[in-house]
This record gives sequence, structure tokens and C-alpha cells, in this order.
Amino acid sequence: MKRAACIVLVVLVGSWLPAPTAAQEIDPFYTRLLADGLRSSERGDHLRASEELRIAAFGLMESPEQLARALTHLALSLSAAGNSESFAATMSRLAELESRFGAYTSTEIGAAARADLNQAARGLMSADEIQNSPLLAPAAAAPAPSATAQKAQTKLCISWTAGGECRQPGAAAAEPDLAPEQDPPTEPALSWGPTEEERAAFDRLARLAAGKGSSKKLRKGFEEARALADTHPDWPEVQRVAGLLAARSASYPEAVTYYRKSGEPAEDQPVELFYLSVALFETDQLEAAAATLRRALPGLDQNREVRRYIRQILTPETQS
Repeated sequence: MKRAACIVLVVLVGSWLPAPTAAQEIDPFYTRLLADGLRSSERGDHLRASEELRIAAFGLMESPEQLARALTHLALSLSAAGNSESFAATMSRLAELESRFGAYTSTEIGAAARADLNQAARGLMSADEIQNSPLLAPAAAAPAPSATAQKAQTKLCISWTAGGECRQPGAAAAEPDLAPEQDPPTEPALSWGPTEEERAAFDRLARLAAGKGSSKKLRKGFEEARALADTHPDWPEVQRVAGLLAARSASYPEAVTYYRKSGEPAEDQPVELFYLSVALFETDQLEAAAATLRRALPGLDQNREVRRYIRQILTPETQS
């Protein structure tokens, strides 16, 4: 179960962003995860990097620049893993962060990472999306600009402050004659996210889902997670925690429901795949249970209970 602690404690995929408050101390757990995610990405382990960077971003929401760095490399890992839907959602969140705080522009991300992000966006986003993005529009405007155009391009305004002034790396504003003809974009409306109390409850429920607990405690945790998941239907991580707690408290139909809302776990989440397969089996979805369990087996630690379900689920009838 120790491996599941990082699996279920995942970060928001939605657009909840930090409030413009004074700098706060960041929990070293999240800065270490950011470093781990960057190393996983460098090794080419993009699935692991995606999970680590998602979790890291959750704890960096009070630091816009650190969050921008985490989201940039999360988008790159998602692109490398072929996850175009999550890539688009992460790019939207990063663009929102840039529009509010200029965090992508001001953060030391590195020219190579910025170039890779532009390249990935050209392969996964439409021309209109690229043109309207405060992150990508200037880079995608011309595939092979001349030296003169390149010099001018560095002065184009790609981000505005709250007062409507142009924001550039290392400069207070763009030259007036090079400002774009279009009006500065308005600050996007943020979707409602969880409160601080709800995020604290999520952390506590995620730890309960990943650790040991009595049946009574797991059932009570599921009831609380279900209420939180129903309040935030677009928060996939709390749907996943609700699904895991439901499976562990033998609420199998509910487990299937909440896992479907969160999306099926990936191959690097064998514990959650196992619990999902048990929930499918206990709700008479035998073929789906067998297919899910086979995905879990390569990385699944086996004990007596796990082996019992393997024998029950992987019958000759489900081997085809």
C-alpha cells in the first residue's frame, strides 16, 4: 500500500490557480516531487513524470513561478506520452497563469523547454488555439522568420499586466510601434475550485485511501469523499479517491461509478487498477474485470487476498 500514497495523492487538473498573496513557504515534499518529475522526464519515463509533476503542482499553487515551471514540464511529459486531452487542459491552465501573473514569461524555464513546448503545441493544438494563446502565438506565427523578423519578434507583446501594460522578459513594456493590433486579452474567468478546507480534506482522505484502516473508518471516509466528489464533479482526483475508498469499503457499484468519472488508472497505478478490477468483478462485469486486472499484474505486489482475486477473475472464460 505504500506505493499507492503517491498514486492517489494527485493534483488538480482543472484551472485552480494561486491567489496573488504574499509569498508562502512551500512544503519541501512538493519541491522534491518537482525535482523527481524533471529527472523522470529526462530519463524518458513520461508516465511517471506526469504523475510526479501533477502532484508537485498541487503544492506549488501559492508560488506562480514554480507552478509555471511544473506545468510547463507536465505539458511536455503529457505530449511525449501522447495524452493530447490532458496536454490541452494543462496548456489552458498555464496560459491562465501567464495572463494573471506573467509567471511563464518571468520564470527561468529554459529556451529548450520553451521551444519544445511550442513544437508540441503545433502538433496537438489548432492554429486558432495557438494564435490566441499568450504562450505560443508569436512563436507559431512564422515557421522560418528572417533575421530582421526574429529581432522584431522578440519585442512583440505576448502578455499584459493587470493595468494593460505590455510585459516582456527583462523589459517593462514593448515598444509602442510593435504592439499588436488586437486589443489586450481580458483576464479569463476562473472556474470555482475547492476551498482550503476541502483541499485539506482531500489530502486526509487520500492518505486514508492509501493506508491501513478499519472497515468502519474506510466506510466513513468514503461517505465524506463521496460528498466532496459530488460537490466538485470536475475534480478527477477526488473522484478517484472516492472510487478507491468505495472499493476498499466494499461499495463496489459506487467504486465503478467514481472511477469512470475520474478515468481509468494508468499501468503505473497497479494498486488502483487492482481495486477497480475487484469492483468490476463484484458487479458482474467479468470481462472488463479481467482486462483491468491483466493491466495491473506486471507491477502488482501479491499477497493472499490479491492471489485469491486473481484466481477468481482470471478464469478460462476470461483468458480469450
